[in-house]
This record gives sequence, C-alpha cells and structure tokens, in this order.
Amino acid sequence: MRGKIFLSLSLIFMLITIVNIPREIKASPTTKLHVNPPTSTATPGDYFSVDINVADVVDLYSYTFCLKWEGSLLNVTTVTEDGFLSAEGVYETFVTSTIWNEPDPAGVSNYVIVSGSLLAAPATAAQSGSGTLVTITFLVEHEGGCALQLYNTALLDFFMNPISHTPEDGWFVYPLPKLSVHPESIIDPTLVAGTNFTIALNITDAFDLYGLEFYFGYNTTMLSAISVTEGPFLKKGGTTLFSETIIDSIGVVQSNCNLIGDVSGVNGTGTVATIKFVVEARGSCFLDFYNATLVDSNLVEIDHETFYGTFINTKTISTISISVVPATVTVGDSTEISGSITPKRSGLDVTIQHRPADGTWTTLTTVATDENGEYSYDWTPTTVGAYEVKASWPGDENAKAAESIVQTLEVQAAPVLGILPYVVGGIVIVVIVVAIALYLRTRRKTEKV
Repeated sequence: MRGKIFLSLSLIFMLITIVNIPREIKASPTTKLHVNPPTSTATPGDYFSVDINVADVVDLYSYTFCLKWEGSLLNVTTVTEDGFLSAEGVYETFVTSTIWNEPDPAGVSNYVIVSGSLLAAPATAAQSGSGTLVTITFLVEHEGGCALQLYNTALLDFFMNPISHTPEDGWFVYPLPKLSVHPESIIDPTLVAGTNFTIALNITDAFDLYGLEFYFGYNTTMLSAISVTEGPFLKKGGTTLFSETIIDSIGVVQSNCNLIGDVSGVNGTGTVATIKFVVEARGSCFLDFYNATLVDSNLVEIDHETFYGTFINTKTISTISISVVPATVTVGDSTEISGSITPKRSGLDVTIQHRPADGTWTTLTTVATDENGEYSYDWTPTTVGAYEVKASWPGDENAKAAESIVQTLEVQAAPVLGILPYVVGGIVIVVIVVAIALYLRTRRKTEKV
C-alpha cells in the first residue's frame, strides 16, 4: 500500500515538474485540453458533470492538470477516468486525483489535481485524436457563476516530451443568462399608424459577458424599425464597439456589441440595446430574438435562453353587462337598470333599449359610464306587460362595440279594490245603528218601570 501511494505521489511530481525540463516540443498547434461542455448549469442541491477532453492530440502517453472553481458555489464529489488513454480498455492505465474542497496543507482550496498515464505500455500505445480523459462531478451549493479553470497542464508523449497545447476553461452559471424583450407584451390600441414606441433588449444574470451578437425579427406589415441604440450594460466593463444594421425589407435588426481590450466581462442584469419602431398598421406580431451569440472574456460562447415579446394594437374586445332589479313591478313603480363596461372607462355612452315581448326595440335612454365604467337608470313603466331590456355601446377607436344579454321585466297592473269594501262598510254602519237603537229602546223601557 505504501509503495502504491509513493508511486502515485512520484507520478504527480514527475508530471508536474517535467514541463519545466527543456525538451523537444511536438508540433501540435491545434491540440486542446478543454472543459466540455463550455458552460454548465444546475440548480442548488443538484449535481452536474464536465468532461476534461483532449482534442487533436498526437502520441499522448501521460497527462496532468489542475482544475479550480469557486468554493462558495461548488464542491467536487468524484473524478472518474474515461477510456481515451486506455483505448477503451485495451491498455492498462494509472490515474490518480486529489480533491481539495477544503484547504490543503498550504491553505489553498477548491481545486483538484489529476494525473494519468499508460502503465508499462509500449510507445505504440500512445493515443492520437480526440476524446475524454476524465469526468469530474460537482455538487452545486449556491446559485451564481464561476470559471472552471484549467492550469498547470501537461500533455506528454512516451519519451516525456511535452506536447504543445492550448487549455480552454469552462464555466458554471445558474441561472443561465436570459435575453428578453421589455416590456414583454405591448398591448395598446392607441398605437395607431404613424405613432412610435421603443423596446429594451435586456440581459438577466449575465456572467463575464464580453460581447454579443443578435438578430431580431418583426412583422414588416405592421412595424418599421427606425433606430437601434446601444444600452448601458456592457459599457460598465469599459470601452465598447457597437454596430447595427436594419434590414427593414425583411423585418430584421442585426447588432454587435463587444468590449475592447484585455478586460473582464460584465456580470449582472441590464439593457444591451433599444430599438425604436414606427407603427404601420393594426395587428399582432412577435418581437423575437434569434441567432443570438454571447461570448465571455475568453471568447468562449455562453449558453443562454431567449424570450420573445409581443406587439398587439388591435381594438380591444369589450363587454357590457346588464341587470334589472326588481324584475317584477306594478305600474307606477320603478326598477333600476344597471351594469358596467369592461375594460372600465368613464364617459362612454350606453344606450338602453326595451321592447314588449317579440316587439320592436326602441331606445329608452342613453346614459354615461362613471369612473368605474358603471352605468344605471331608474325606469318607471306606465304600461302593463312583459318587456325585454338590453344595453349596448358603439365602441370607439380603441375598443370594439358590445351588446349585453337580454333581461326581462314583468309590469303588472295595480290591484283593483271594487265595491266590496263599500258593502262591508255599509253593513258595519247598519249594524252599529241598529245596536244603538236597540240600546236606547231598552233603556227607555227600563226607566218607565
């Protein structure tokens, strides 16, 4: 066991220091050691894996590299060998890794050292081409973004000659950057032909954004793009180069915006550009990103999401309600006819109509809506019968006309008392008179006796 540990430590030391020994360097200018995928994302509490790949290598016999990350965001859980160096198991290999999520003896943390080599294999076993050396799995602790940075890299042939190569880092970011239109929806029937409006093209949760290019589409029968203006977001990182092209004949805006010089990219949220449109006609259409490309300060493409917007300036569909309370009245009594218009607006003329059942509609009155879009009218019918009542408004330049459902009203005659009350009253009077007469007669007889 001690011998195996000694061999591992010796191999690591040898592979790290061998790059400092002057030797013949193989001419492989296209060889890369890179993190794949270039951008990874996962929610906190979940895992993700990256491959450490070699590309276009010639006669690879052994390798070593270090990879570091931001410890507040990530921890490495495992390092697993892949099959490129062993020719998918044909040759025996020796791979060792040391994970330092916590500080090492020198106080440095959040890195891993990985070394691998063919073991007792002939020079002809050295591998050429492209493939995966190891897979590294991370646990996401918090949302945010950081580089997955390769350093102290070495690729060696059978004779321990360094193989020239270029390391390419990866990135972790959660959530992914988002390109979106603000406002997301423009629903405004007052935007008639000849009027203008402006949208902002925003980026959210950017990390190390160095430059972007985008194409943006719209419907040319409804809109024409007037101008494209750079937003303030990338300028926070330094001097920028901005260009734009409007191809209004096909409804496309193309724009590039990049930082200039050896500077870091910009993090956060903001506006990358604004576009001003003039309205040509009514209708609805998408305002849509497509073929958008984001790059970081290493000019590595950044994964992202895009979200389209919508523009609608058609007339709004309106509705009008109606109620009749009470629904049964007698001649001479009143009923309240009321309702509201949606969307609510004040000062709209509402026409109330009525008709006898199966008769002809006639206008009862016209009333205006109040500040809540509501209307009311007290009606006192003068004729007995069954009536139908409805309300409507004619619409305007922003909203379509609407008509309510039909409500019914029953108008009854006032109750007729007739002769009966008089008969009863007369009988009562006669009874009272007879009773008084009998009383007086009886009293006189009593007095004579």
